[in-house]
Amino acid sequence: MFGKLVTASACLLALLALAAAQDTHFCNDGWDLYTTTWHDQTHHSCFYFGTNFEKVSHDTAKLLCNGMGAFLAEVPYGPHLNSWIVQKLLEKNNLLDAEGKPDTRRPHFETQYWLGARDFGHHNEHVPGEWMWEHRNTTVQWFDWADNEPNNFHGQSCLTYLLEESIFGFRDFKWNDWDCNEVADFICEVVID
Repeated sequence: MFGKLVTASACLLALLALAAAQDTHFCNDGWDLYTTTWHDQTHHSCFYFGTNFEKVSHDTAKLLCNGMGAFLAEVPYGPHLNSWIVQKLLEKNNLLDAEGKPDTRRPHFETQYWLGARDFGHHNEHVPGEWMWEHRNTTVQWFDWADNEPNNFHGQSCLTYLLEESIFGFRDFKWNDWDCNEVADFICEVVID
């Protein structure tokens, strides 16, 4: 009798622990949770950061995100989400610690991540263009361009995060216009609420 009570209690505790661990805002494995408050409402989104083994064109990145029930990440509300994504990119690329890294002091065009924006007009360093968030179908109102960007080099009309390194070894991700047919890593987003 005592053994059955202990077993039943253990099962009940396991079920309670499982129920307590369940949270409607958890992301799938491999995704990162972003939480923000907007107009006194808490909102959650999940982000998937592709790896160096997943470099694809902009359109293929959109298809991969769509296949996961997501869309290419967008940064429509300004610097808070942008800073969070940049921090995640630095963490995922092991770039927070500059010790032992080669001193390259340049843009790293081999390290870019697609964002879900396109330019539907002409742009250059002096005229930013008509950038649109593709999923939300809204105009990009806020920019975080890398130095000398956008430059529309040979018709670049898609948006990426580009790894840059200063002469002091400081690394950061900034926005870059990139040829949509070139390959880059990608970031997918799912809005939870």
